[in-house]
Amino acid sequence: MNAERDIVDVPLEHATRFLNFGAVTLISTTDGTTPDASAVAWSKPCAKTPPTFTLTVGTRHRTWANLARTGMLGINIPTADGVDMVMYCGRHSGNDGDKLVEGGIAVRYGRVLKDLPLLDACAAWLECRVVMDALEEGNSLVRVEAVGASCVKGVMTDQFTWNTQAFPTLHHLGGSRFMTGGSIIDVL
Repeated sequence: MNAERDIVDVPLEHATRFLNFGAVTLISTTDGTTPDASAVAWSKPCAKTPPTFTLTVGTRHRTWANLARTGMLGINIPTADGVDMVMYCGRHSGNDGDKLVEGGIAVRYGRVLKDLPLLDACAAWLECRVVMDALEEGNSLVRVEAVGASCVKGVMTDQFTWNTQAFPTLHHLGGSRFMTGGSIIDVL
């Protein structure tokens, strides 16, 4: 290791930002009547077969109450064009009203889970069933299994990789700062 580099300490409250810049997701749920969505920066794949994902949801959010009630949620993946929708869903609470109607966010419904609302403006969607919920103080670690997956034509390449040139993904860096995915590195 190069001893001449300057190394600085980072406050622990910002330590998650080292790993927290995966693609931003919007989690959609319903109480059976009213759809809701929440911005979730902390989500990750856990297994390929079956396709399983883990995410963190605050237990005071309507999203958590909805998924606890119905056992299902949508993982909606916006592109860079959806940054205003992401900020809106992150800054407004479904506990205060119908934020999708108030924010003018169009909804469509799942192909597999017919009652599951999905955000129409996104580029890809995972329809998921909750398989595990671990409550912690103020947060719930939720593991879900995808039972349906769909995307806008062209999002996936012939090799089933995300076409970041045409559909740049959105990555949260903290606060109101984002970056986009776009550059491709092919290793031969």
